[in-house]
Amino acid sequence: MTLHRVSPCEHGKTHHIRELVAGSEFSVRECRTKNGFPRTHLVTVDKYPDTVRR
Repeated sequence: MTLHRVSPCEHGKTHHIRELVAGSEFSVRECRTKNGFPRTHLVTVDKYPDTVRR
């Protein structure tokens, strides 16, 4: 299985979720919008090109 490294996220925030499969969505409290809501991140090959085989 190929996983994509998602920490730090596309906005540069380091968080507890390390790897996910492409097509997954995640949100973490460390990465928030300017209004204070957690951002939703979509894992794509373009946004998270570093991979790990498990």
